[in-house]
Amino acid sequence: MWEIEFFEDKRGKKPVQDWFAKLAKPDQKEIAKLLGLLEIFGYELALPHAKNLGGGIYELRAKAKGAGYRVYYTFKNDKIIILLVAGDKSTQQRDIEKARNLKESL
Repeated sequence: MWEIEFFEDKRGKKPVQDWFAKLAKPDQKEIAKLLGLLEIFGYELALPHAKNLGGGIYELRAKAKGAGYRVYYTFKNDKIIILLVAGDKSTQQRDIEKARNLKESL
């Protein structure tokens, strides 16, 4: 089983955790369900739930109340999944770029 961690910035903030806390409860439940699958399957979780974007960045794909949510993550040491960035489809390109930059800083 994989361990999921939230990326923590220099100020001690965990952006994905903060983003998740602001979501409606039904949306939180949907994303939590997918995070549970990610914990179990890791690299093996595939479409429609997850997608390898290349360069060590992966996308967890959640659909809740018509919104397309995305959580971007990477793997560390074949034991840990680090959640880097999260958002919806409207911020997808910016979020992917940010996830790539954060991964490089790990």
